[in-house]
Amino acid sequence: PRLFILVVAAVTILYILFFLYYLSRLYLQLKEFGREVVSTRLALQQIYQLMRRYTRLYFLFCGLFIPLLLFISIGSFLSEHPGISKEPVQLLRLRSFWLFIGWFSAWSVFTYFFSRWYIQKVYGQYLLKLKKLILELDAS
Repeated sequence: PRLFILVVAAVTILYILFFLYYLSRLYLQLKEFGREVVSTRLALQQIYQLMRRYTRLYFLFCGLFIPLLLFISIGSFLSEHPGISKEPVQLLRLRSFWLFIGWFSAWSVFTYFFSRWYIQKVYGQYLLKLKKLILELDAS
């Protein structure tokens, strides 16, 4: 029952709930989309826009989660160690603090590039195909 664990668990649960809420909204939009009868061009544009919004939010969630946890963990560490919170300069002298910052920074950079690659690999090809189809329909 450490404050850090409780805070990280609470933030993670909130993150998951918000992401599930957004995914359920997206699912409902896709279900509504199937009920409407629209032109092929408009349908492709709507699907393209939905996928773009989803991939942007997905990337945002991946990119912000690790740095957010960094700030939360530093804040909870300071609240658990009142001697350091009275004199924060002491924190900068701790080798473990710099190791912690280095680890989180490296993990953040890795998460950024990995999530960018992963989203491009999974969704990027379909977005490009949709964009090409929309351009072909515009040309004809």
